[in-house]
Amino acid sequence: MRIDWSKILIAAMALFILFIVSLGIKMASSNQALYEEDYYEKGEMHAERMEQERAGENVKVSYNRAKNALVVEYDTVGYVVDYKLVFLADNTKDYSERGIMPEPTNEQHIAIPRNLEPGIWYLEIRGITNGTVFFKKQQFVK
Repeated sequence: MRIDWSKILIAAMALFILFIVSLGIKMASSNQALYEEDYYEKGEMHAERMEQERAGENVKVSYNRAKNALVVEYDTVGYVVDYKLVFLADNTKDYSERGIMPEPTNEQHIAIPRNLEPGIWYLEIRGITNGTVFFKKQQFVK
């Protein structure tokens, strides 16, 4: 049997058509939704989060290595409700704490655990300042 270029071309075209048909069948039988559930509710939550971030622009957060604490400074008065520390290298080592509500002050020190891994961390902090809820996300290095 002699194989010339026309038979190779026909075989390649047949394989390509089979590939396209199999992709079509896979896409049609896939159970992934083409729409997002609660799309409008998520949009409203995003708008609310943006307002909280605008209120958080007046809040300054820094990491004090000597005291191993987060120093939160408010323009007038405020307090932290909860915070979450996210380790960039390994998300199994995240740390969060809720229920931090001392008296409203201009500056607040929040002690964090000493056993945190050295590296890049993200701080997500939520609280109240000037009577409005604020949210701030910031990176720091331990």
